[in-house]
Amino acid sequence: MIKLFEKNLIEKEKLMGLLPEMINKLKMPLDDDWAHDLRFASVVLISKILEFMGKDMDREGFNEIYPELLKRLDDAQDGIRIEACKSFEILFTHMPDPWSTSLYSYTIK
Repeated sequence: MIKLFEKNLIEKEKLMGLLPEMINKLKMPLDDDWAHDLRFASVVLISKILEFMGKDMDREGFNEIYPELLKRLDDAQDGIRIEACKSFEILFTHMPDPWSTSLYSYTIK
């Protein structure tokens, strides 16, 4: 899946149509308490999606991804928390402005 983004093998418009289903399918491995490697890979995949879509992602995509990443900031694994922070850096770089006056400060807290 990541190669699709890295090699530009999918059009952004096609991915936008698939994004709600992809995020929905990622929710289960992101919440899996026993498989930290799946949580880590899912966060990396979200980062790649965010990088690929950039500012072309719609508001709903950001709304779906944000709470899932927020949960990973409280993960038991340091590596997953660090990767979630990297994902947030990408998310906040591409999120349309204005979005919310409190979103960034809430996330940092």
